[in-house]
Amino acid sequence: MNFVLASPSELPIFVKKMFRLTFSAFLITSMLSCSSKELTTSRSDIAFFSLADFIKEEQEAMKKEGIMLIKMLELNGKKDTIILNQPDFENELDLFEKADINKPALSDKYRTDSIFQHGYLFKVLYTSMDKKLYTQRLGIQYHANGKVAGIDIQLYNGSPITVNVQHLVLRPFIGYQIIDNQYVMGKKEVIKVVGSFKQKRS
Repeated sequence: MNFVLASPSELPIFVKKMFRLTFSAFLITSMLSCSSKELTTSRSDIAFFSLADFIKEEQEAMKKEGIMLIKMLELNGKKDTIILNQPDFENELDLFEKADINKPALSDKYRTDSIFQHGYLFKVLYTSMDKKLYTQRLGIQYHANGKVAGIDIQLYNGSPITVNVQHLVLRPFIGYQIIDNQYVMGKKEVIKVVGSFKQKRS
């Protein structure tokens, strides 16, 4: 590793109905009496999370705090590491910003699922209903205080010759990971980038 410094289907109908009503009542009672269990609901009235705005805010905050970046690059098993004392966060987090789905043209293209846990919104998951869209899935995980704890993204970009399937993960002020699976004429290459954010020593 090198360190480089760089910028029941047959039951009578009545029985079926009673079974459904009983089961529904049991399910609701269970959810109300046990707040530690997860509750997943499909919502259409939750505005899409503005990923682009969030990334820009993170970039500015890390610049202000003087955050440095330790970046590990891996291509088909071969690794290298670079240390960036003054990282270009616009470039480093460009893929995350481009994955934003908070656009009018995409308002009816995603299913929105909200997961509540311990009485607070734990995660919002946006899933594409079109397999050809660039951002196939966007997950936003939250802390109990409402702040973003993590972002998980799956991207797809395909052509008759090449296909890129990317998995992106971001932890605010902790780091990020990008795994890029590239398929070119039947051959596969895997590129992995892991970035760790570090506070500079005074």
